[in-house]
Amino acid sequence: MDKRLKLLVLTQVMDMNDPVLGFFHRWVEEFAKHCESVIVICLYEGEHALPKNVQVLSLGKESCVSRLKYLYRFFTYIWQERKNYDAVFVHMNQIYVILGGVLWRLWGKWVSWWYAHGATSFSMWLAEKCTDIVFTSTPEGFRMPSKKLHIVGQGIDTDMFVPAPHTGTNKGLIVVTTGRISRVKYLELLIDAVEVAVERIPDVQLHIYGAPQTADEEVYHKELQQQVAAKRLTNIFFEGAVLHTALPKILQGADVFVQASQTGSLDKAVLEALATDIPVVSTNRAFKAFPGVLYTAHNASAVAEHVVMTCGQGGARNNIVKSHSIHNLATNIVRTLSSFERESRTTEREPLTNVYARRYYDDYLEKHTESYSESRWFSSDAARFDYEQTKRALIAALEDRKFAKALEIGPGDGAWTPYIAARSGSLTLLEQSEQMRRRVGGLIKEKGLANVTVVGGSFPIDVPAQKYDLVVSVRAFEYFEDKAAAFKTLAALLAPDGRVVIITKNPHYVALHGKPHRTLHDGQIGPRIFIELARAAGFTVESVYPATLRWLVRFGFFRTLFDTLHAWSVLMRTGTVVPVLARYTSESYLYVLTKNGD
Repeated sequence: MDKRLKLLVLTQVMDMNDPVLGFFHRWVEEFAKHCESVIVICLYEGEHALPKNVQVLSLGKESCVSRLKYLYRFFTYIWQERKNYDAVFVHMNQIYVILGGVLWRLWGKWVSWWYAHGATSFSMWLAEKCTDIVFTSTPEGFRMPSKKLHIVGQGIDTDMFVPAPHTGTNKGLIVVTTGRISRVKYLELLIDAVEVAVERIPDVQLHIYGAPQTADEEVYHKELQQQVAAKRLTNIFFEGAVLHTALPKILQGADVFVQASQTGSLDKAVLEALATDIPVVSTNRAFKAFPGVLYTAHNASAVAEHVVMTCGQGGARNNIVKSHSIHNLATNIVRTLSSFERESRTTEREPLTNVYARRYYDDYLEKHTESYSESRWFSSDAARFDYEQTKRALIAALEDRKFAKALEIGPGDGAWTPYIAARSGSLTLLEQSEQMRRRVGGLIKEKGLANVTVVGGSFPIDVPAQKYDLVVSVRAFEYFEDKAAAFKTLAALLAPDGRVVIITKNPHYVALHGKPHRTLHDGQIGPRIFIELARAAGFTVESVYPATLRWLVRFGFFRTLFDTLHAWSVLMRTGTVVPVLARYTSESYLYVLTKNGD
């Protein structure tokens, strides 16, 4: 395994003695075997004995600090240690992904999130948008469509949970169940099932290991105790919370493990029991036809019947070792993160040039006969939102002026050409893609744009040498190979009182959907560099504002929010209306330039 990866892990508890999350200590040990270093940020730090290449940083719950202090420490740690990790692994709690996801992406970190639970929520949806990779145990562990999903098993410590030969000293039948005292466990059904099973096996015993964690669970615990007392059952024992390290011995001493949950997700406690090779009775549909599990209906009589039938069952350990061991899980997670990191650093791509851009679009359009503008600007609500904002920004920059001679560089198939032509006496289109020239030529005929001429060639080599009152380039400037030379050429082309309007993509934009970086993105420059180059060529930068401003626009609230902010930015002709937000939510900026001294 490549041990170059430096991993940041976020979890709720780093305590080997925690009855619920103590197992995660072994996860970190396994990560450490495959990584150069591991930094763990946890909400609560307890006892741990981790390898030397692991550092633990606590948010301070063990010291009873405030939630505000948690937040302060969280952001302090991820900033201070940013040079000491390449990738992030968040265990379960999506709030860490939501809080840190944008920052980690800005810093070039790969963000991964482990989630294995049947519940879904808006915060889960949002976290999925903020992460690059989602790890889960089974398809049922992540019940939301995602192209980022990687299934890696449940992560059972099969070195600790091992079979032990039964000594035959048990009297009757020892039945156990483990986990939190929670209503979703339906422990009352197990109590009823034992009451039924006593009629067949008088010495049957049920041992319930686990403790309540919330106020409601405390109430539920008392209800269960009252149920046992009311039935006068002396063979049911509430054993309380136990250390995770004590579970193997408990399971090895049992005859059968029983579970009555209905979550539809693979329960870790069941897999731990199977790893010790004892039979399992479960009402959870996730274990229907699962090796070593006797699946049954969710009623006391059926559970009791299957508990009595368990003699001779078992033999499912090999399946757990193969598909759900901690060794395989840690190896797969680190390997996946390492491959992402390696690809982002070492994959060689053809450099972005005019030739590359021309070939890319010619090849694309040969394979796609539909309208490029239609697919780019009208194929989804988000695309239409981009179109309307770009249109607003462009029309504001053109104002109500009439330009005698205009030049549009890289018009594509003419998405913006009619708006420019309407304000021009004559308009020349310079387009290097042959396929795009054909399509924009069709648009010119269709709309009767008699004042528009198409010229083939790339900028600045093939631009017609004359003076223009207006030069426009929409989302093509990033393809110019030498941007300093491009500005000098633009300055030479501009007539007195003329203006240049450029819309170009913003390299600082954070795409929550996590699209991979492509060669076509390589030429992007931010506002600071753009303005420096423009001024060096003799331009005055009249205004800079977002051409598109958006995140999460599939939701009405965010559409309204960002459209209002965009309209205000365009009205004020500045991105400083929302400076920090604009930097990361503007997919593209619009610049208006005039020449000094004109």
